[in-house]
Amino acid sequence: MNDKIAPLTSYNYPSWKQDMIAILLDRNVYDIVLGKENPPGDDATEKEKMRFKKRCNKAFSSIYLNVSKDHRPLIADITEGKKAWEVIQKYFHPESRARTIGLLDQFFFCRIEINEKIGLYAARLRKIIADLLDCGEKVPLKYQAFQLIRFLPDCFGAIVQAIYRWPDDQFTFDQVLNELIAEEARLEQCSRDHEQFALHSATPLRTGTRNISKINRPQDKLRNIIKQGIVTETTG
Repeated sequence: MNDKIAPLTSYNYPSWKQDMIAILLDRNVYDIVLGKENPPGDDATEKEKMRFKKRCNKAFSSIYLNVSKDHRPLIADITEGKKAWEVIQKYFHPESRARTIGLLDQFFFCRIEINEKIGLYAARLRKIIADLLDCGEKVPLKYQAFQLIRFLPDCFGAIVQAIYRWPDDQFTFDQVLNELIAEEARLEQCSRDHEQFALHSATPLRTGTRNISKINRPQDKLRNIIKQGIVTETTG
């Protein structure tokens, strides 16, 4: 596994946390960081105790070395991975009313970007919903689905109006997302079809390399025969 991730800064804690969890899981030390794994008991062998000690050291060093130098003083006096994890979380992810309000603002003003895929837009919304849940704020399901269709481009107008008429048990984030992805694919296919049609319409039809006017057509042959007959009679 590639352990190189962007170091923790003042702006990337959410993504850093997810990357760091993956590293800790890969090194089999995440349970130590969470405090779910207890040290070996008194009846454990010295080898078992030493192995656990090494894993504890690995947990801390994994965290410390992936923190930017500007923020390492936060955990410079700590040697336990669990303690370092808690200090970082408290510093960058305070459980406060101000944070909850800020996340709610992000959620209700989250808009789809120009040319952004529906799936990526939904992923951004899911991230905000998950962050709110971490703060103890659960977004109602109908609001999740509503926000997904709230700021869509005009080309989705027909499907959005149809979704508004769905019964409540179908108006969920996942079902709305599936319908929007299908509509997105249909619109993209229609756009490609129109482009192909326009391309073919703009291409002139080619009738061949010969000049039709120079071809000896049957009517031309008949005309020549008549002319020759008239000339013969005149000269005779």
